[in-house]
Amino acid sequence: MRANPRQFARQMVEMGEMTHTLSPTASLEKPEDCSPLSPAQMRALGSSVLNAKPVRKAAGYARISGWMTLMAGVLSVLFSLTSIPGLVLGVALAAIGMRELGLARRLDALDPKAPGGLAINQLLLGAALIGYAVFKVAAYDSANSVLAGALGSDPTIAAMPEMAGTIEELGQLEYLLNIGVSAVLIVVAFVMQGGTALYYWSKTKRVAALRSSTPGWALDVHQVMKDPDAARENQRAA
Repeated sequence: MRANPRQFARQMVEMGEMTHTLSPTASLEKPEDCSPLSPAQMRALGSSVLNAKPVRKAAGYARISGWMTLMAGVLSVLFSLTSIPGLVLGVALAAIGMRELGLARRLDALDPKAPGGLAINQLLLGAALIGYAVFKVAAYDSANSVLAGALGSDPTIAAMPEMAGTIEELGQLEYLLNIGVSAVLIVVAFVMQGGTALYYWSKTKRVAALRSSTPGWALDVHQVMKDPDAARENQRAA
């Protein structure tokens, strides 16, 4: 059976403490060879790490979501240089993605405000997508549709009066297709971003419970390991 690394490390710490206590040459040991934590502290730290797994999972999901949103924003900007609505959407997505990544680091450090911030971020993402979809439908002009413009610019088709009705029907078909795509986007944004916001929000109580049951020094360890920038700011403030 494969040994548990945490149990092995804990046993080694306990053996080191016993050796340090019983050995007459313990004073010759270098300070860096001894664990700065007692066995009880090691157990408390290990327990806090295990209890924080659901929060770590949410933080990992937030990192993936943040990078995907940021990349979608950058691509939207690159492919919408001639479209102001597309540029606005791209910039909004990039900003939301960057904020998501920052909040993911804070959640990893067990920041009690991070779950709520991530939930709000998802609502902002959903609002941006829904707003863009509504704008696309409201601003659609069948007279200037892509199909109508492509067919109308063809001199052969333009010289055929009987094709005018067909071009108009194609424009209406494009309008219905635009409505359908926008409706799907609205539904997906409502379900996905709304559900993800609830998922993040559900971690608020778990983070609060972890902070109340974890010693302060162990919380500092979590913060230093997962969010060094915040740890440095707290050190400067102290």
